[in-house]
Parts: sequence; structure tokens; C-alpha cells
Amino acid sequence: MVDLSSIPKLQRLRHPKVVQQEQQIYQPSWHCHCCRDSGLVIGPGKVIEGYQEMEDLPVLCNRPGCSAASQWRQMGLDERVSPEICQLLHDFSVEDWKVTVKLQWSRAKQIAEQIAILSQKKSLRPQGCERTDNDEREIQIRKENVQAQLDTYGENSTEKLIKS
Repeated sequence: MVDLSSIPKLQRLRHPKVVQQEQQIYQPSWHCHCCRDSGLVIGPGKVIEGYQEMEDLPVLCNRPGCSAASQWRQMGLDERVSPEICQLLHDFSVEDWKVTVKLQWSRAKQIAEQIAILSQKKSLRPQGCERTDNDEREIQIRKENVQAQLDTYGENSTEKLIKS
């Protein structure tokens, strides 16, 4: 049998604490909001009238600074959307994300407030009544007294059983 007691013990490594910023619920990982780094325009129906995703060719992103469409260039896909329009789609999507995050944050804040109100209603302690250090010591003494009484009761019961 292996003796593990001779192995030196290592200190625990904890996960780094994540500092959460108030206004950041979710930040997308992509750089181009026009194509979400896929190279294909997201929602081409905004700029192509009557666009049908299952019938029409996918539309390539031509936004300046986005090279994600390079993998699709030789496949004969729709390249008619100009860089200016792709930039407008990108800007629109960025603004849409800002609004979405703001709405998500306000909703999360409302839920947290409702939970706080509900937990306060369900609390047995009156509002504004926080335990002091003295209260904590008094409670600890009471617990110890009750535990001592239970221990004494248990010993007496055991002695009675042994004698009989």
C-alpha cells in the first residue's frame, strides 16, 4: 500500500476573481458586427429587397478592415454589397448591441431589486435590524448552553440504560 503522508502538500490555487463591470452583461467576441467574423453578411434582407436565405446566394461582407470574407471569395457568392453599406450594417449592429445590453442590465437590476424586496418580506428579523458582535456572542453562548444540556441529557440516558 502506498503511503501518501510522505508526499508534500501543495497550497490551493483558486480561480481568479472576476471583476464584473456594471454595464457589461455580454460582450460579443467578434470584431465585425456586419458578418460576426463569418465573412457572410448577417441579415442581408436589410439591404437586398425580397432576400430569401434558402433561395438566394449568401452575401459576402466587404466592410473595410474585415478579412473574414477572404475564405469565401472564390466561391461565386454575392459581392454586390458595398463597403459603405457593410459599414452601415456594422454601425447599426453595434448600436443595437448597446441598446440590448442596456435593456438586459436594467432588467437584471429590476430582478435583483425584486428579490431583495421579497427576501426582506420573508425575513424574520425586522428591517434595519442587523446583529452586532455582542448579539453574535450572546447567541453563541446560548447555543453552547443548549448543547451542554443536550450532552448532559444524553449521558444520563446512557447511564440509565447501562444500569438496567
